[in-house]
Amino acid sequence: PFDLSGNEVTVTSSLGIALFPDDGDTVGNLMSNADMAMYEAKRAGRNTFRFFTREMNQKVQGKMTLETHLRHALDRNELYPVYHPIIRLSDGAMVGAETLLRWKNPDLGLVSPLDFIPIAEQTGLIRPITEWLFDTILVHAAAWDRRPEKFWVGINVSPSYFCDETFRDTIEAVSNRASAMNLDLCVEITENLFLQAGEASLKQFKHLTKLGVSSAMDDFGTGYSSLAYIKRFPLNHLKIDRTFVDGLPGKTDDRSLTETIVLMGHRLGISLIAEGVENQSQYDYLKSLGVEYAQGFHIARPMAQEDFIRYIASYRPALTQADPLSTQLSSAGQ
Repeated sequence: PFDLSGNEVTVTSSLGIALFPDDGDTVGNLMSNADMAMYEAKRAGRNTFRFFTREMNQKVQGKMTLETHLRHALDRNELYPVYHPIIRLSDGAMVGAETLLRWKNPDLGLVSPLDFIPIAEQTGLIRPITEWLFDTILVHAAAWDRRPEKFWVGINVSPSYFCDETFRDTIEAVSNRASAMNLDLCVEITENLFLQAGEASLKQFKHLTKLGVSSAMDDFGTGYSSLAYIKRFPLNHLKIDRTFVDGLPGKTDDRSLTETIVLMGHRLGISLIAEGVENQSQYDYLKSLGVEYAQGFHIARPMAQEDFIRYIASYRPALTQADPLSTQLSSAGQ
């Protein structure tokens, strides 16, 4: 510890270690590999050390490969949305759909969003990708002529882009286009946003409300939830994560947590959307709790545009069992 203007300050260190000759036979290679190991030490919590491993190098090379391909994905039409229907539990009516982004690369095949979304955020590609996604959704929605009169489409927005100064102008333009089509928008954000929540974020939420765009907190209960954030921000929906729904109705802990989330949401005037509903028992139990909306494989699988058009046209509000049309769909989006 040392004194800094009357304050005791302690500096810790993260150390990366590369060994000659196994990890490199030149100063450049050794320094580069030691640098990789140092960042692994930082990711491990800092104030520790890590030795370089070949797996680290493979991980870095894999990330670089993904980034290179992702930079060309839009131009090469490799990205596409799929739509996951959302129903109202009280009567089975379809009220909307969550948009999920997919990437199919000719060399890499289907790439998981868990792999490419973080890279898009780190490289700044998330902004043009999200803007493209907004535009594509509106083009697709023009063909949903059999959709219910009141229908919303949910779009996942990265916290980094949500806080970007340009997002306000983008969402306003998109909202105006959607309103002209009698289509409602719902911006879905993760709990990570609230870790960096400040006045700028609050202003963005208030602007969404002004535009008539609803908001939902995705995967609620799995991150760093804070009741203070939920009270402060004008959220419309909380999405109950599938990790809680999986154990319903049999597991006591999952029942207790779900019931608490539902009670809290209702007391705050926030509706609930249950994710990952995969059987009739879960469906019935969530309905009995007063959960308003649900999505999951029991209702329908995510589907590409062509299949979603057919699904809307054939959907019947009384549906509570697994839908045969959804089961038969064979699009790449599933």
